[in-house]
Amino acid sequence: MSNHTTAMTGKAFVPVLSAENCTFGVPGTILFRDLCFEARAGEVIAMLGPTGIGKTTLLRTILLMNDIWQGRFQFGQDIGVESRLDGESSHVSVGKTDGRRRSNVLTEEWASDIRRTIGYVPQGSLLFPFLTAEQNVALPLRARGVPSKESMARTTQYLVRLRLNSLAERKPWQLSGGQKQRVAIARAMVAEPPLLLLDEPTASTDPTTTIEIGHVIKEYVKEGVRSAIVVSHDIIWSSTVADKMIFLGGDGAIQKFTTREMDQVTMIQKMKEWFSEPNGVSE
Repeated sequence: MSNHTTAMTGKAFVPVLSAENCTFGVPGTILFRDLCFEARAGEVIAMLGPTGIGKTTLLRTILLMNDIWQGRFQFGQDIGVESRLDGESSHVSVGKTDGRRRSNVLTEEWASDIRRTIGYVPQGSLLFPFLTAEQNVALPLRARGVPSKESMARTTQYLVRLRLNSLAERKPWQLSGGQKQRVAIARAMVAEPPLLLLDEPTASTDPTTTIEIGHVIKEYVKEGVRSAIVVSHDIIWSSTVADKMIFLGGDGAIQKFTTREMDQVTMIQKMKEWFSEPNGVSE
């Protein structure tokens, strides 16, 4: 907690993730070039933009699950991952600082270690159908070898937090879309990773649950040296949850705001004007 206090009260917040000059795309298409941003401790960042613009691809790139990217990601203060594009192939290396500098080719073992520092909520929740809600939430703890008693207590804590305790024994097919989404969010949070990536986390939820999920995300990132990046189409909801908003537009155009810079109505109007233009306007 002392590190969190320092992060939140010092002149500069602790960077949980830094993206430097990141270019990424899909086979045959580069979606964005030289994207730069920081996700700092205690911050929620909303990524918005039209369907198909590349928001999910960006999350997959941060997860090191996209082969078409170049630039650098810095995960916390210890691990940096760099990539350069050669045609449609990336050459990726990783460096870790632990008293000396080391650099290696990014192996699947390295990538898995990095992914364990990230909680990911994909579109569609992707729960294991043969496991109960409780068992799905507990999976990250089991994968880390957390002792059974601690795992049970932590799992219960996050089931309660997402209002799922009464649904703990249900299988995914017995849950509504919104309930499954809450299970996926609890699963992403239960191991308390420093970085959350949430892809349309409220797409299947009712208005009341949508508001509650926003509160849970905000509370989570305030509790430690943590940050969250949320992909959403909901400008109004995002503006109440996020500290920063990054709008991705056509032809790689980007607009960035902090929610302190302008009131919600003005922001929404500017975004409507921006997205109505053919290519958007890059700052």
